[in-house]
Amino acid sequence: ASSKLIHGGLRYLEQLELSLVRESLAERAGLLKTAPHLVEPIRFLLPIYGWQKRPALLLHAGLALYDLLSIGDGLPRSGRLKQQEIAGLPRLRRENLNAVLHYHDCQTDDARLVLAVLLDARARGADILNRRAVTAIEPLANCYAVEMHERGVKRRVDARFIVNAAGPFVAEIDAMSRIAPPPRRLRLVRGSHIVLKMPEPVQEDAYTLQDTEDRVIFVLPWLDRRFLIVGTTEVPQENDPGIAACSLQEQAYLLDAYNQYFARPGGPVGDKDVVWSFAGVRALQDDHGKKPSRLTRRPALASIRNGTGGFVTLYGGKLTTH
Repeated sequence: ASSKLIHGGLRYLEQLELSLVRESLAERAGLLKTAPHLVEPIRFLLPIYGWQKRPALLLHAGLALYDLLSIGDGLPRSGRLKQQEIAGLPRLRRENLNAVLHYHDCQTDDARLVLAVLLDARARGADILNRRAVTAIEPLANCYAVEMHERGVKRRVDARFIVNAAGPFVAEIDAMSRIAPPPRRLRLVRGSHIVLKMPEPVQEDAYTLQDTEDRVIFVLPWLDRRFLIVGTTEVPQENDPGIAACSLQEQAYLLDAYNQYFARPGGPVGDKDVVWSFAGVRALQDDHGKKPSRLTRRPALASIRNGTGGFVTLYGGKLTTH
C-alpha cells in the first residue's frame, strides 16, 4: 500500500531531515546496485506556477542539495526543462507556469520487493511463517515463549530475541508481553492513492506536485505505463488500521489536485475515471501536535533486556530504508 517509490524524500530537506534523506539516498544507491530488476530509475518533473509559495530559486537549491547528497549513484543530475521540452509535455496546464524542474528517483513493485527480502532471508536460514496469528508472548528467564495459531492448531516457539516490526500494530504486540519496552506515543496516519487509466498520449515521466497547503502529491506511471497512481494523503486513522481504505473525501482531494495541474480534452477527471484505490497506515512517532505531513519518518527503537535476550519495538520508518 505504498507509493511504490525508492527515494530520498526530497520534501524532507525542507524539514531539515538531512540525515534521513542521506540515509535514504544511500539505500537507494545500494538497491540500484544489488536489485536493478526491482528498482527502476524514473525522471520526476516539478512544475512551478506563480501561485505556489515555494519559489523556483528555493526548489533549485533543494535539488542541488539532493544531488550533492546522492553523489556517486549514477543517476542523472537535476535541472530545468527548456521551453521546447515543456511544449511536448502532454496535458500539463501552461497558464501561469514559470518553470519545470527535473530530478531522478526510483520506482519499485513493493510486493515483489518484499518477496525478494523474504526469499533472501529464507536462503540465509530463516523460517518464514506466513499467516500465523501470534496470540501470546510469555517472558521466561532468558527468552520468550511465543504462542501462535497455525491453521487452527496452537504452536509454541521459543525466541531469545523479539523484534516487533508490526507497523501500526506494534502496540498490540507489545501488550501481549509483560516484559516489553516502555511504549512510545504513536500517530496512525493513513496514506491513500487512486489509480487512473493512462490517458493518451502516454505520460512517460512522474510528477511531483505541490498542493495549495504545500503538501506534495505524486503522479506516477504504473504497470508498463498503462495506469497513473495519484497520491498520497495524510489523514489520521481513527479505526482499525487493518481495514484502511481511501475515503470519498480523500479521493475528491486527489482528483482536485490532479485537475489543478492537468487538463484533458474531455473535461476534468472524476470519480468515474478511478479504476481502483488503495490505502495503508503509517505508524509514526507522535511529535506533539504537529500536522501529519510534518511528522518525522525517521525510525526509532525502544528496547529492553530480558536476561541474555531482549525485546525491540520499531516505530516509524520508510519502505526505502527497510
